[in-house]
Amino acid sequence: MLTSARKSVFLYGTVDTFSMTEGGPRLALDVCESIGACLTATFYNLENNVPPPKWGRDSAELEAFSDRREAANLANVETLRSEALRRSIGFSAVTNIVHSHGVVASLADRARLYDLIVTGVDRHGMLSDRSIAEHLLFATGRPVLVTPTHFSATFSCRRMVAAWDNSRSAARALNDALLLFPDVEEIVLLVIGGEKAIDSSLDDAEVLGALQMRNVQATIERRAFGGRSIGSAIQESAIDLSADLLIMGGYGHSRLREFLLGGATASVLDQPMLPVLLSH
Repeated sequence: MLTSARKSVFLYGTVDTFSMTEGGPRLALDVCESIGACLTATFYNLENNVPPPKWGRDSAELEAFSDRREAANLANVETLRSEALRRSIGFSAVTNIVHSHGVVASLADRARLYDLIVTGVDRHGMLSDRSIAEHLLFATGRPVLVTPTHFSATFSCRRMVAAWDNSRSAARALNDALLLFPDVEEIVLLVIGGEKAIDSSLDDAEVLGALQMRNVQATIERRAFGGRSIGSAIQESAIDLSADLLIMGGYGHSRLREFLLGGATASVLDQPMLPVLLSH
């Protein structure tokens, strides 16, 4: 007899940003428990994520420093494993870096195999949570749940606010959220820009009707910029609407290096005010 596939969550973190009380690890566990998913945690000991030791570059001291970091990283993984076991969450961990393919490319290869990616947004170091989140969003084709650094509330997805402009990315993000979080009770489609209508052949009733056919209560909320940036307007409006989760399309534009981020996407990655699901 065929059974439905279990959802899977991929968590990225480093020894420098690990916490069991706030941020990505805490949120990833809550998400897995909420949707019955298994968790794979990738935690790397990236020495270039920390400042050089004040005592210089003596090889013996550097080796001892690296060993302490590696021991801390492995201890963090075991702490996470223990909590996953306590919550009856299937768990696996990856700590070995594949240098032959590069850290970033190896992470993307692995992350493509999961339903959801969870990351923090700490900006410390060249391979920071923030830079990795940016890369995985555009390189994997998977939704990325970005976590405020000090977020410690229990995860909920009962009331979700979706930034809506009728674009491909917005539609992708909304559908990803509905597939990942079937227990949602209410969706608010948030349109920023005052009275300006979105470019669509459908009226509000048709849009809402399609969502309501999926047994989801749905409304449309229009908010003005009010002198704010687009990223601030979206996030502050979502909080004002009591969102458990903000849903957004992730926008990449011209290739100055690999891509330039749209204003709202960059704002969320720089400083998320609540958990945000980004899809591209």
